[in-house]
Amino acid sequence: MVTKYKKMHIMFCETATTMTINLENLTVENWLYSESMHTHYKTADQCQILFEDTEGKHHLYEGYVPKFFPNKHFGDYIMLGINADGTLENFICTDDDIQACLAKSR
Repeated sequence: MVTKYKKMHIMFCETATTMTINLENLTVENWLYSESMHTHYKTADQCQILFEDTEGKHHLYEGYVPKFFPNKHFGDYIMLGINADGTLENFICTDDDIQACLAKSR
């Protein structure tokens, strides 16, 4: 269970959009759809994620899609299964995962 980090803001530069994942309950914030869906976002070899810690500080990661993301993303795609209520399918992320990710940031 994630304790130091409370949110993950995934930035999609090509569409100028952001997806925020609440790491405390593993849900996509402001999920507007009323059905489940599987998403595939191309990061164009440049994944940018802001991890927000419990003190409100932001830590930027830049690089390939982190290995803790589910599915065979090949480092280029963010592939998520999202339930109708916004909860993520098969998504596990720990403080250690995030720390390792930030240590590898470009």
